Amino acid sequence: MTTQQAELRTARRATLTVPKSNGSDAGANLDLRELPRALQSTRDGEFTVCYATEHVVLKVWPEPGTPLLAYEDGLVHAEAELCRRAAECGFPAPELVHVDTSRELVERDWLVMTRLPGTQLNRAGDVDVEHALGEAIAQLHRVTGPTFGYVCRPSLQAPTWREAFSRIFGAVRDDAVRYEAHLPFAVADARAALAAV
Repeated sequence: MTTQQAELRTARRATLTVPKSNGSDAGANLDLRELPRALQSTRDGEFTVCYATEHVVLKVWPEPGTPLLAYEDGLVHAEAELCRRAAECGFPAPELVHVDTSRELVERDWLVMTRLPGTQLNRAGDVDVEHALGEAIAQLHRVTGPTFGYVCRPSLQAPTWREAFSRIFGAVRDDAVRYEAHLPFAVADARAALAAV
């Protein structure tokens, strides 16, 4: 049993109602203490740990104190916002059931969203998905916001793409310095090149 499963199993009773969507017969109440027994890890998340039932997906973010890159801080809010915006544009995005950053129920940020019907790409086998994937990405690119840059990260946003990219690049550079990561270029050279654009 993982730490997240143990935390959910011993947590106080919390009930969520799964909305009816995508033609599913969801709508039942979920007792989050029972989720670990019903959940099957999809093991598809890299930054998050994901679990799924027939109708919902639970995503659990890293525990507090985990070293993060600048853009990863508060990423649960960005994911929730992108799901909302994508759905508004007609993209087949999951519906949010619950977002929790209080860390009262579980000592991590987490969200529950509806599970979209279909087969996961890594399990699709030899199915030709390139055309459909291209159409989906083109549709997703119609999702816009009031600024350029990372959603829900004001320090990594700006009114122009050039300024937003400069902020994002600066954050990546600062992360590399902070974590003493080897870069294939000198940080000073990168600053100078960016300033010259």
